[in-house]
Amino acid sequence: QVEEALVHVRRVLDVNRNPVYAADAQHRYSDKYMLSEFLTNTAVSSVCASMFHLGFTLEHFMKMIEWASTRAVTVRFKCTERCSFSREAERKETSKTKRVISSNFGLSLSSKSVQTITEYFWKFSFLYEIEAFAGAGEFSNDVVCIQSQNASQEIKTNTFELPRSDVYVRDAVDVNITWLLHLITPTSGSLTLPITPTFKISRQDHACHTPRRNDQVESAVCFFKSFSAWCNNVYAYFTENIFPIQQVKSLDMSAINATSVFIPVVPLLEEIPYHIDESCYEISRNESKCGDAVGRHIEEHAEHTSVLKMEDMNAFLVEEQRTLMQKIEQIKNTFCDTNSSNNLITSVHGQLLSVLHHMRDVCLAFKRGVDFIEDMLRHQLVSAIGKVITPLDFAVYMNYHFYKLFRNEYAPRPFCHVVRRSTEHSPEGILSIEQNLGTIPEPVVTQMSHESGSEVIPMSFSLSASASVTFTGERYLHALLMHCFERDSSGPAQLMLRAQSRQFSSYIVLIGRISGPYAFEPKYGILVQNKDEISIPLDLHTIPSAKAFKDAISSLSPEQQRFAKAFRSMQLESTMFGMCVIQIKPLLEKVLNLPPDSLTKEIQLTQDLIELFVKYHIPSDLLSYSSHTAASLKEKLTAVKSHVAAMHDMLGDMKEQSLEDQKLEKSYDGASLPSVCSMSASDSYESDMDDNECEDDCFMDVADFNDIPCRRLSEVKECNQDEGRGELNLSTEEAVPEISGKNGEEVENDGENSTINSSHEDIAAVPDKTFIDLTKLPKLLDKRFEQLDDAGAVRPTIINPGELWYKKWQKSLLSMPETAHVGVDEQQEERNKCFDLIDALTKSGGLEIDSAQLHVVVAATHCFDSSLLDTCIRENINPIERVEQSTVVMASTIHGKNVSALVKSSEMKRLLTYSPALLKLDSS
Repeated sequence: QVEEALVHVRRVLDVNRNPVYAADAQHRYSDKYMLSEFLTNTAVSSVCASMFHLGFTLEHFMKMIEWASTRAVTVRFKCTERCSFSREAERKETSKTKRVISSNFGLSLSSKSVQTITEYFWKFSFLYEIEAFAGAGEFSNDVVCIQSQNASQEIKTNTFELPRSDVYVRDAVDVNITWLLHLITPTSGSLTLPITPTFKISRQDHACHTPRRNDQVESAVCFFKSFSAWCNNVYAYFTENIFPIQQVKSLDMSAINATSVFIPVVPLLEEIPYHIDESCYEISRNESKCGDAVGRHIEEHAEHTSVLKMEDMNAFLVEEQRTLMQKIEQIKNTFCDTNSSNNLITSVHGQLLSVLHHMRDVCLAFKRGVDFIEDMLRHQLVSAIGKVITPLDFAVYMNYHFYKLFRNEYAPRPFCHVVRRSTEHSPEGILSIEQNLGTIPEPVVTQMSHESGSEVIPMSFSLSASASVTFTGERYLHALLMHCFERDSSGPAQLMLRAQSRQFSSYIVLIGRISGPYAFEPKYGILVQNKDEISIPLDLHTIPSAKAFKDAISSLSPEQQRFAKAFRSMQLESTMFGMCVIQIKPLLEKVLNLPPDSLTKEIQLTQDLIELFVKYHIPSDLLSYSSHTAASLKEKLTAVKSHVAAMHDMLGDMKEQSLEDQKLEKSYDGASLPSVCSMSASDSYESDMDDNECEDDCFMDVADFNDIPCRRLSEVKECNQDEGRGELNLSTEEAVPEISGKNGEEVENDGENSTINSSHEDIAAVPDKTFIDLTKLPKLLDKRFEQLDDAGAVRPTIINPGELWYKKWQKSLLSMPETAHVGVDEQQEERNKCFDLIDALTKSGGLEIDSAQLHVVVAATHCFDSSLLDTCIRENINPIERVEQSTVVMASTIHGKNVSALVKSSEMKRLLTYSPALLKLDSS
């Protein structure tokens, strides 16, 4: 089609002109606006010129333009069909089959049957009208008839039944042409068309994004779409409902088309050699988007544009009318004998359908033309970059861009943190949040604020309804901004929380929310040790942006608004995703009254202690050092090791005795023995029982031994002492160990533990420390985005651990790694295991955890309504600048700094030029 159009164009224009397809011509961005205007004006002129062949006159257009100044103008096609009985006729029809009868005398008789057929003839007629009316067309002065035709045809049937309804009024086919009338001006004395189009794109309009995406072109597309549908419906009425009634094989129905008619709506530019200073076309973003400066710029350099001129459009219209008249003459010659009113297929109807077919082609060509301009932008952008950009590519670029934007001390950092006591110690493991930006997962990049030392305010979390643990240590506040493009196959970012430990290392990870200024609420927990690798998928759930929420509740009642605001407050606080990393060795040293770093190289002892606390729930008092405080490190370790060995000996003896009891039970054939497990605690451990009775009750099944409550083990040790099986030195004076103070000083025991915090109120009473309430941070971010995010694109995001976790572990040092799923039940078991270990290491909250890492992540997602390329091409939005602005807002909030303090001075001018809303952030 393009090649055929170029043939017509070169025939019309001078031989020294060089029109080419728009994609093949050198041009500027402003030429695309002018090309879009050229296509629209050409399509408007073409439709108006074709409407004259439907019966419209200049007087009709002038009257309709007058109507359109105050009211809507509609063109209507309406039709009424009638069918009535005409006559009845009989005819005789001889059968083609001959019947022959032979006799015995050599004679034969032949006969044929004759059938009398009654035929009924009906007169079918239809009257159609094309009219234009203003408003609802209630008054005769508001209606003008454009064309009216009546035709009839005789229908023959073999039964006396109406082939059509006696009277059938078809539904009217309407099209609103008010938009078209607003764009044309009658012109007297014109040789080509007495109407001049005046379409122009309002580039100063805020809704003007691109030459294709603006209100003016969108209105044109909407009109031509509806006008094309009107032409198609009228065309289909004749070809599908009227013409099949007249069954005439001699007529060439394929002649009713407009394939040979020239369509003047073609996206062409002219290849002209011009050399102009490129500075003339350097237009700033604000000017290139809208503004009178662009109009003046284009007018000043209009002589250098490659867009075809108005004279060229008139030449195209002349060529169109010439070819259209040729088609009309062809229709007249083809249906020259069918102009009688007794025929349904006439040359008048053929002309009508050919014109409708051509107008439909013009409407479709306009849509293809303006879409081609957008496709050309897309192709040029992809060609400039060298590939089709995906959201993953965009994420990689944004990570690169942030390092160029922010100062070094405020640059985003990967969420990948080493778990260790200090820089002098080797790492215990790594905690990271990762996402797939390619074949290898990489840590997400976050804005991070860090606190440690005396700046940290103690926080707490509950182990049970009666026990809470206070913890201090390093605090990390992370601001994570993700982005999501609609209709992109990759979808939103998939995050994975990964916890890894080294060999002979261990730590605890608690996952939950920040539920208060001083409270952490863990919902999940897992023990990571000995080269374990825990992978936890993170589910992301976005809630409406601040602007969307405000717009949604604007028309609600005060009660409904308060209800919605209450729920949103809870949702915002749920965006504070927390992870608390607790190192085990420092707590072991503290609870066992050992000096710091004393267990660093005691690998086997550490493993044994963890096993005793987690698997057997042994109270820490039974294993801690509690003799002379002035003893050396070696003496203290020796004492603890002896306690651990004695406990292992006792546990081993109890297991062996339990196995012997099981064998003894099996030796009795069917004899029933009283089950130890069925005994109550009061029956098994009475204060007046003798040594033998105590020994019998203490030996239980191995499977049942793991369920022995810790309080009963303290009673069991008396029996073991009497038997001499262990060397647990648990005298009355050593029952409560001495506890070191916070500064390493020994604290004497006066019957009550001096380090136990009695309630959460003790934490709030910490004086002379600056503290930021983390629960207020989401509301502060929400308020800032409400002020600065005009598009309402930034949505707070709630992070939740997924239902199915993955654990990679080794049974032994030399065995191959195995991967197992951690379901809901296993997650609950892991949480209980962690809580039991913390309970033992802190003496049910009596000791403070001073070696914890708390990571708090506040997340948000910048959501775009279109795909990445559509955001750039259709909406003319630079997503880099939008995500950049949102990131700066989050960084300023968590760091408490102005934009100028965060961003490099070399980037400030560009940033404030394209994101002027950040000036409000500095002023606030």
